[in-house]
Amino acid sequence: SKAVYGNSEKEMEESAFLGLPKRAITNILSFLPPKERLTARLNKKLNEIEANSKFHVQELRIVEISHSFRRLSIGRHQDFYFSDQHHHSYNSLRKLISNTSIGSLTVALEAGGNLGQGSLLDKVQQLINEFNNVGSLTVQFEFFVCIMDKSFFLGLVESCRVVTLIGVNQIWSDALCAVYLNMFAGSSKCFKLESDLLSVHFYYFLISIGIIIGGGYVFANRYVQAYLHTRNGKDFCSIFDGKIELKFSDYRLPWYYEMHFVLKLHESD
Repeated sequence: SKAVYGNSEKEMEESAFLGLPKRAITNILSFLPPKERLTARLNKKLNEIEANSKFHVQELRIVEISHSFRRLSIGRHQDFYFSDQHHHSYNSLRKLISNTSIGSLTVALEAGGNLGQGSLLDKVQQLINEFNNVGSLTVQFEFFVCIMDKSFFLGLVESCRVVTLIGVNQIWSDALCAVYLNMFAGSSKCFKLESDLLSVHFYYFLISIGIIIGGGYVFANRYVQAYLHTRNGKDFCSIFDGKIELKFSDYRLPWYYEMHFVLKLHESD
C-alpha cells in the first residue's frame, strides 16, 4: 500500500543517512538548532557521534517557558526553553553545554514558581557556571536577590569574556573589586562587565581601588585620566588608569539609588 511504501522509503532514507561517514554526519548535525540536534541522541549511533563532537552556536537564549521577556529585544536567536516543571529540560541543557561553544548566550529567568527556592535554584546556578565556552553572556534575573551571592557572581564573570547583567543591582563592592583586580592583573578571562548597581556599593568599590569623587573632582592614589560631564540632565563619569576604563552614570545621586556602570579592560597589543 501507499502507506507501507512511505514508511519503507523513510526507513531507507534513515538507513542511508546512518550509513554516512561520521564526519559527514557531524557536519549535518552542526547545521541543526540545538534542540533538534539533541534529539539525535535518541539514536544509539547518532548519540555516540553527537556526544563526541564539538559544535558552535553563534547565538543562544535560555528562556523560562512561562515568561514573555518584553524587556529583551528578541532577534534571530536560537531559543532553548527551560521549564521548572520538566526535569528533562535541565538534563538537555547539561548535554548541550558538554560539547558546545557559544558566541552569545542570553539567560532570562523569571521569579515565581520553584526557581527562587530549593534544589532547582542550585541547579540553575550550577548550570550557568558550567557554560565555560561562552564569548558574551547576558543574564536577566528577576529573582537576583536569591541567586546573586559573591561566589556565583565571580563564577559568572570568570566564565565569559563579556558579561552583561540585567535587573541585577546587588553586586557587593568587594566582589566588584576582586573582578577589577583580576582584570588589571591579567588573570581574568573577562574583559568587559556591564550592570546596574546601588550607588552605595559602587562608592565603596571606588574607595577600595583608591578613587574618590567629590565636589566635581576625581581624586586618586595614582595617575588616572578622568572626565566628568552632563548630558540631557544626567551626570556621567569616565576614568581610565592605563589598563581599565570605568564608565558610570548618576554619580551625584544619593547612596541607595541605582546607577549604571561599564568596566572594560583595554588589552595591549
